[in-house]
Amino acid sequence: MGYPAAAQRLLKILAMVWAGSQVTKPFRAGGALALAPSVDKGLSWVTAQFRFKSRGVVINISSPQNELLGQLLSLVLHCFYH
Repeated sequence: MGYPAAAQRLLKILAMVWAGSQVTKPFRAGGALALAPSVDKGLSWVTAQFRFKSRGVVINISSPQNELLGQLLSLVLHCFYH
């Protein structure tokens, strides 16, 4: 496969991924809205359980920049508080 064919295939794949993302966007937005109260309750619980000063600390721990720390916290919560 040459460069032009590979580039054309890549563009087709990227277009399919973009189209799929657009099709599922309303369902993802609806799911986020439906789960928001549960996530809020969970953040409040974790904040109180570990005596953090604010819920922002919990959000910062679970941010993508701290992915490993967030996964470890999730594992601890699952193992000990499930």
